[in-house]
Amino acid sequence: MRYWFNVRNGNGFTPDEEGQLACDASAARRIAIESIRSIICEEALLGKLDLSGEIDVWCDNEDVAFTVAFIDAFDLRLPAEDT
Repeated sequence: MRYWFNVRNGNGFTPDEEGQLACDASAARRIAIESIRSIICEEALLGKLDLSGEIDVWCDNEDVAFTVAFIDAFDLRLPAEDT
């Protein structure tokens, strides 16, 4: 099945013009997570870290299958504040 991964973040909306084949929704979710991590890596090199974006994953029948929030692609660990 073909899935499309449309990105919505601080840079606006970027539609996926080609899509990618994935065997099921679980595989498509892994693709979305890898895409988010790649986007954040590129932004981090520029000194930005914006986890407010999302990827809407669409399947062949043009229904939104699911949305993956950028923040869900990471296990965040922040330093403890001194008290």
